[in-house]
Amino acid sequence: MPAPGHREGMPSAMVRLAVLDGAHAIELLIPPGISVEVGRGPGRQLPDAFGSMGVSRCHASVGVDPDLGLWIRDDGSRCGTRVNADRIGSGDRAFLGRGDTVTLGNLVLEVTSITYAEPSRTAHTSE
Repeated sequence: MPAPGHREGMPSAMVRLAVLDGAHAIELLIPPGISVEVGRGPGRQLPDAFGSMGVSRCHASVGVDPDLGLWIRDDGSRCGTRVNADRIGSGDRAFLGRGDTVTLGNLVLEVTSITYAEPSRTAHTSE
């Protein structure tokens, strides 16, 4: 049985975000039609230690649009979300590609890979 919110015919994505100037990386598996919360604390992808860098508990969400690709949305964070230095308004989405930088508070991440798994179960990597 598919997960709640799962939509047939939509790709899922595996995204790798590397912390710049650090040894950490975050890998997110984003099912079709579901967004993944990014923030610090239990179940939110980042360790609590990143709170000192201005990362909110529920900072942003990441999802996949079937036509436009990977996106990030600021979820009302205190210190803001930026993509390639452009601030995203609370509730707004910005689309991401390989090589983009994402700033959550003062934590800077780089999108190092995005792999889409098509409904036909074949996979391709965005370039």
